[in-house]
Amino acid sequence: MWPLLHPDDPRPRRLYSHPLLLLLLLLASTCGQEQCSSIGLCDLTESDRHSRIYSACVAIAGRKTLRRSNSSYRRALVWLRDVDRICPDAPDFVQRYVLTVLHYAAGGDAEGWAAEAGGVRRDITGEGLYLNRRHECSWYGVECDERGRVTKLLMEDIGMVGRIPHAIGYLDQLTEVNFGKNQLRGEIPHQVGKLSNLVRLDLDYNEFVGTLPDELFRLEKLEWMDLDNNQFTGTVPAERLGELRNVVLVSLYNNQFTGVVPTGSQLQNMDKLQYLYLDGNDLSGTTDLCREMDDTVFFKVALDCFGENLDCLCRENLQTAAAATATDDACAHP
Repeated sequence: MWPLLHPDDPRPRRLYSHPLLLLLLLLASTCGQEQCSSIGLCDLTESDRHSRIYSACVAIAGRKTLRRSNSSYRRALVWLRDVDRICPDAPDFVQRYVLTVLHYAAGGDAEGWAAEAGGVRRDITGEGLYLNRRHECSWYGVECDERGRVTKLLMEDIGMVGRIPHAIGYLDQLTEVNFGKNQLRGEIPHQVGKLSNLVRLDLDYNEFVGTLPDELFRLEKLEWMDLDNNQFTGTVPAERLGELRNVVLVSLYNNQFTGVVPTGSQLQNMDKLQYLYLDGNDLSGTTDLCREMDDTVFFKVALDCFGENLDCLCRENLQTAAAATATDDACAHP
């Protein structure tokens, strides 16, 4: 039997056995030598295929959401069903659906995505670099492991506009998400807590609002949390922040956080922390961060001290007199 898919495509498919149908499908394929999705390879009736796709999408989005014709979840369903023509039993159905939802939720169709490449601004949407009939691991900004599971979403500065869909929680093999320098808004969905393999989260320079979800602080593998230059509010949850034992960088500057600055005792379990940026907020109080964490190889704290941006710089086995005696200042100077 002739293979319709690229030999490296990790997804097994059931093929039509009739040679004429197989030839027609081969001639109709526009994928060339690249990995294809399950176009036309489903041995279900159209009615059954539609019904099973709907059921699979309901499990992710819910019936109420899918009833709204303009919802990103409904539009993604329609694209998979009518354009992509994927089989509902495809091993990668869920991740392909989630990535399609992301396209519609973050303005991939209406606003269009574009990226800088070699000094030239490429039209991701217009050139069909994302949301095409090839394997989703070949889509722009998507990286996968050897088993075809999505591990990275690298989409910095591509013109994303909208919200992060809660369905992102289904991409549980993600190790890195970089949506920085876009125009994403709304709150960080609490489903981010399902990304138990996440190591790096970059959401800086967007328009996110609200408080940081508690689920964010359950990501035990997280090493990099870059959320600066947004519109987050509430207090800096120091006790929860201290639970992120593997974090190297926490960047929360230029937001709208209020309350008091964290203390060294609250963050004492963050053994790997090297950079903490909290300036550009409305924080007050005193801190002993430099004094408490001066055994860190390199530790930089940036805070707002009575309306002034001051840096507190600590190095291994080095305490300045100011750091050692600071009790009434919100920052200690190097």
